[in-house]
Amino acid sequence: MVHSQRGITALGGLFIAMFIGLVLYGGLRLLPAFLEYQKVSTAMNALEDEYGSGGATDSKIRNTLQRRFDIDDIDSIDPRDPRDIVITRQGSSLVVTAEYQAVAPFLGNVSFLVDFTNSATVRAN
Repeated sequence: MVHSQRGITALGGLFIAMFIGLVLYGGLRLLPAFLEYQKVSTAMNALEDEYGSGGATDSKIRNTLQRRFDIDDIDSIDPRDPRDIVITRQGSSLVVTAEYQAVAPFLGNVSFLVDFTNSATVRAN
């Protein structure tokens, strides 16, 4: 009588466990970058609330973002850098766009590079 074997070998189980562990480790290394993005997103949404009735200028927006980023300990983006925060006029509104990159080290000299973009529209003077 021939019995067919079922299941997974110890070596196969080890490879599967290593792969799952590597994926989980990568997720844990990326988690701080995504949490920081959530803080940036919250700050951008607060701009819409604060300047919803108007009165926004380039310098006021940058100062407001700088204060919020200092409080929330956001280091990947600098509101004073025009490459990170781009403010463009669109009619009677200002469109504030945050574009930045975050680097998350993974293993040795291998890192993850993540691009983030978020925008908010506020009423200008």
